[in-house]
Order: sequence, then C-alpha cells, then structure tokens
Amino acid sequence: MNQIEHCPQELIDCGHALADIARPIALDFFCSALPIDYKSDQSPVTIADRIIEEKIREYLSEHRPNDGVLGEEFGHTNPDAEWQWILDPIDGTKAFIAGSPGFATLIGLMRGDQFVMGFCDQPTMKRRWVGAAGYPTTLNGEDVSIRRDVPENQWIACTTNPLRFEPDIIDFFQKWRRDNGFFHCAGSTKPAQVASGWVDCAFCGDKYGFYDIAAFMPIIEGAGGYIRTLDGQRFSKNSQGYLVVYGDERVWQYISEHIGIPA
Repeated sequence: MNQIEHCPQELIDCGHALADIARPIALDFFCSALPIDYKSDQSPVTIADRIIEEKIREYLSEHRPNDGVLGEEFGHTNPDAEWQWILDPIDGTKAFIAGSPGFATLIGLMRGDQFVMGFCDQPTMKRRWVGAAGYPTTLNGEDVSIRRDVPENQWIACTTNPLRFEPDIIDFFQKWRRDNGFFHCAGSTKPAQVASGWVDCAFCGDKYGFYDIAAFMPIIEGAGGYIRTLDGQRFSKNSQGYLVVYGDERVWQYISEHIGIPA
C-alpha cells in the first residue's frame, strides 16, 4: 500500500471534531467523585473513558461509516477497513482520577502500517497537538518542533512514573539527573512535550498500549523527532517494552552508550 504524502484535510477536520466531542465530557467529570472499575491488568477505567469513546464512535459511525475503530474500551470494529481510528479516550486515567491535569484524549489514524494522523488534546490546559502526514506538527494551530543544540548538561528528561522501570533503567535515570539538566515526572502528554521542544527526551514504561502511542507518532515525527524501542527500532504496531521519545540524535547516543543498546 502506497504511503499517504499529505493527510486529506477532511480527515484533519474529522479529528478536530472528535477532539471537540471529548474535551467537554472529560472536563465535566474531572475532579468529581467517580466510581472506578479495574480491568484484568488492574488498570483503572471510569465512566468518562467509556462515554467519550461511545460518543466518538457514534460520530464516526455517522460520518465515516466505512472506517475501522480500535478503541481501548470497546475493542475493534471493521478491522479490515482501509482507515483505522485508534482511540484512547482518557490517557492518564490515574491522573484523571487523582485530580491531576496531566491526562489527555488521544486520537490516531492509520492506513495500513502508516501513522497518518494523531491528535493529543489536553482539556485542562486547552492544548491540542496535531500531527498529520505532510504537515508540520502544531500546538493550537502554531507550528512546533523538537529542540536541538542544547548543551548536554541542560538536557531535560521526563517520564510518568520511574517505578515502572527495571532497576538498571532507574539507575540510568539517576545518572541522567547527575550528568544533565534535570529529570522530571510528567503526565501522559510527555511525548507532545518533546514535540514542542520543552523537554529533550521522554521515557515510556513497558505497560503502555498501542492506544497510548499511535497518536503520538505523527506528532513526534512531524516535529522532527523519533520514538524508538530500547533495541533501536522505530515504534510499530508490534513493538513491546520500553520506549524512548527524543529529538536530538545526541540524546539517543547518550542513552545507548549508558544503557548498552544500539545507537
């Protein structure tokens, strides 16, 4: 299947419509007493997650009835369709439950193995990152890009929860903190923060789902960055294990030298 060089504008408009549906629902439930259910892997889910995905699916059923939808809460419909929407209605449900603003709605779009478009909408901060094939990544309509040429001792790294990593990786985090600028604990928008040039590197633990990353691929790559597994491979539908999000190749070289992975 040939790669899409430019994402059709009608699909970008559709992505905005889906994010517009999700944002007010998330805000209505944020900082409220919500009943919490737990999945088989003990990850939490709330009524907000389910309602957002239901409403997005309803919109797609009406406006894009031939497309497939892969959602974290309700599985996969029309899996053989050319266009596949990848939905994480609330990425960072633990933060959402705890009243922390670091959650987002993630909406990805794929065609075959190509990550064609991605939206990361952070309701509390009214921030919306959009990445689409053939276009630079934007934040609220303004172009953004990863940062380069920062002195090594001023690099900033972030992750959601360092305790999700093996001891040798945690030791590396400590080394980073000693050698470089600082290490920050961020929310679910951390890859988008790399895309905006606010931080130099983000580490994703091994419990992420495909829903957590698919939307970020066009956002990161449209800003000039990369998402790799620790064995040096570009993220794909079959990727497993830890992920590194970065822009400056010097950052990857530093990581690979100190963790013992291919550069």
